[in-house]
Amino acid sequence: PAEYSELSYLVANSIRHHPDNLEWTYLHARLLQREGDYAAAATAYADLLKTLPEERVEDRAALMALQAQMQFFANGQQADEDLYRLATDALALVPDQQQALGLAGILAFELGKYQNAIDHWRVLWSGLPQGMESVALENGIRRAAERIETAGGSTDLSWLQRSGIEISVDIAAAVRQQVKPTDTVFVLARSESGPPMPLAVQRLTVADLPLALMLD
Repeated sequence: PAEYSELSYLVANSIRHHPDNLEWTYLHARLLQREGDYAAAATAYADLLKTLPEERVEDRAALMALQAQMQFFANGQQADEDLYRLATDALALVPDQQQALGLAGILAFELGKYQNAIDHWRVLWSGLPQGMESVALENGIRRAAERIETAGGSTDLSWLQRSGIEISVDIAAAVRQQVKPTDTVFVLARSESGPPMPLAVQRLTVADLPLALMLD
């Protein structure tokens, strides 16, 4: 903790002497964020945006998302239209910016803009692999849809399913006679024109076969 406090002091002091150093300013904002001083972090990100060149579009979108997130925390996680506008402005620069998509969805949901929340989260969900994060996001999407239905509306969630290709995996009878049921079988999925490393791997045993696998 003592070293952390010293680092924070040194960075703040460096910024006073070199206010145009964007790297120092960004590091200071991250330190404030980690310390839980969300209001100061939001201000630091906003100040950084004022000096960041317009052509650095991706960096500007990321900073806008961070500023909105920090202000959201500073407000006690209360949404407002200004925060939502800041998140959507970030998306106008980079439509698939993940942090902005997630936050925009949360803000839209809290503001009662349930279809907007679904639209933001749909883009985010489509870019996530199957896992705990995508499952949590799917639950949020379904909650937003329930709110719409409760109000007498409807929304199409037919897209909320993973596309995939089912394949059948087995080994020839002649090969089976030469191996043991406990021997390992690796199923590799590789890109036809991509690098040699597999896109996906499934570890099985001979005893598991034949088996149907879903590539998704």
